[in-house]
Formats: sequence, C-alpha cells, structure tokens
Amino acid sequence: MLFSNIQEIKKHTEVGAISFAALTKSIRLAEIQYIKPVIGTALYNTLTTAYAASPATPLSAPFEKLLFLIREALGPLASYIYIPKAEVQLTDAGALRAETANNKSAFQYQVNNQRAQLFTEGIMMTEELLAFLETNKADYTDWTGSNEFKKYRSLFIKTAGEFDLLFSSATPYRNYYFMRSVMSDVEELLIKKAIGTPQYTALKTKDALANPGFTDEEMELLRLLKHSIAHYTVSKAIPRLAVTMDAQGITVMTTSAHGTDDALGKKTAAADNQLSQLQRQSETDGGTWLGEALDYLKATASNTVFVPWYNEQLAIAEAAAARENNERAECEGSGTPGDFSDSANMGISGGFTL
Repeated sequence: MLFSNIQEIKKHTEVGAISFAALTKSIRLAEIQYIKPVIGTALYNTLTTAYAASPATPLSAPFEKLLFLIREALGPLASYIYIPKAEVQLTDAGALRAETANNKSAFQYQVNNQRAQLFTEGIMMTEELLAFLETNKADYTDWTGSNEFKKYRSLFIKTAGEFDLLFSSATPYRNYYFMRSVMSDVEELLIKKAIGTPQYTALKTKDALANPGFTDEEMELLRLLKHSIAHYTVSKAIPRLAVTMDAQGITVMTTSAHGTDDALGKKTAAADNQLSQLQRQSETDGGTWLGEALDYLKATASNTVFVPWYNEQLAIAEAAAARENNERAECEGSGTPGDFSDSANMGISGGFTL
C-alpha cells in the first residue's frame, strides 16, 4: 500500500477527523481499481516493495516523483470509495445513519457533489500520471513492458484530455472511460474498413510502440482519423450513456437523487428528439472527417508514403483491370457487345489509376 499514515493522506486530499485504519480498505481498493491499471502490476509491485523498505533504504529520485503523482490520484479516489461506507454504520440493529446532535449528515446532493469532485480530481491526476510516464519512459521500463502499457496504447485516442480536445463535454473523464469500449468498436468496425486492413494494421503497430516516430504524413492522417473516431464514438455511445445496466436490470438515468439546491438537480434528461439530433449530427461529422482522411490518403499515397494503402489500392486496380479484360475476352468470343468499365467498383471514389 502506498500510504502508511493519515498525515500522508492529508497532504494529497482534504479529509477531516478520520483514522487511517478506517481508510485502509478503500486505499487498497483504489490502488487495485485505478492505480494498477495505469502503471501496471510489475511497476506497482516494484514501487510498493521499495516504499515498504523506506526510509531505511531511500527511494530513488524517479520513484519519489512517481509516488507523489500516484498519491495525488490515490488520495481523492480512496475518499471517493470510502464516502458511501462512512454514511452508515452496521450494527446488531442493522444499518444506522451516523449522526449526532452536533454533527449532522450531509444532504444527498452534497454527498453526490463531493464524490463527483473527488472522482474528477482523481481521474485527472491519473492522466497527469500517464503524461509523466510518457515523458519519462526510460526511467520506468516495467511500465513500457507491461500488458497495461499495451492496453493504454491500444486506442488511437489514449486519454480523456485528448478526447475532450476533439469532442468537448461537461464530464470528459467519466465519459471517456465509459466510452473506451465503444471507441474500440469504432476503430475496428469503421476505421479499419474505411482505410483498409493493411494501412490500419501498420498505423496500429507503430502506435503501440513506446516511441512510434510517426512521419508528418502519418501525423496528419491520424489527426483526421481521431476527429472521426471521436464523433463516431459519441454517436454510438449515446444509447448506452442514457441507461444503466446493473444487478437491478436496465434502468434510465435520472437526477431524482439530487436536491433542489444542487446544480445537477436543475437539469433534466435530454428528450428523445434531442438525443437523436445529437446522434445524427455526431455521425455526420464523423463521416465528414473520415472523408477528409480518405481524400488525404488518395492525394498523398505513393510507393514511399502510406505504402500499405497504396499497394492495396494498386492490387484492387489490377484485379479490376484483369476482370475487365476477362469479361471483354468472353464477350468477344461470344460476339456479345458490352460496357467493360469497372471504374464504379474501384473501392474508393475517384478510382486508382494504374
């Protein structure tokens, strides 16, 4: 565990009169749920071992920096997990609300707001942590060699901050982590089909490297594709964002748990026609950006630039020409006239000239 006393926790998040023992389980859960998936199991184990041996064996400078950033995320996230448990006490008489004459329980909207803020702070700091690791990869080889690093690298849009620059929302961090699975579907089912498996695989393989070294042309193509991915992801995610699936079944999200003094409580769920309009517009914008990406590919590809896409289109054109020649030969042999132009079936509008 990466905290050892309440004084350390208070340096990284605002807590009142609470014992370290009360927070211990929540800290462990936060490390498992939010920290290990970011830094990887190997680096987490190495860091916790080094921390347990300190101060007798001082932490190295890289580990000191890493531990500070982890705690900046871990403190708020542990508090986020702890709050629902702190609201009630389990006794022989059942679950009782913890309240005294001098200390009243917070209103539900206040609890909701506090947890939302703690979660946002914690997730924002995990992104700071990722940015730090990216900049200092050479110091953390356990991270770059981990499965967690591969998962982090698996999407073209890797962080909520990056996604928010492409499609802004009120709660970008919550939305991003909810939509990662949708984004994966968009990449696999839409983007790969549009630019072709060879070019898609080439970009993915390079993007997964610790140091991709993209060319200027590849950077521009990725910029266009990321805009498309972001808009398509929102379009595909809207039906899922409107409902919750849990042990109680599938339910519609509401704001009924918030008090009237809460800003969130003054909001209402978007009407079906508004959701449909946003969904259609996002899909349209995604298609527009994808069209820009395809136009850029056609204008730029050569035997040295975007070679996988160029070779695939060359093969498509050669196959079309061969098919056209075979059809012409068959018709000439039978004496049947025909139009042998296959340009409409070239796969990419505008054709690809041999």
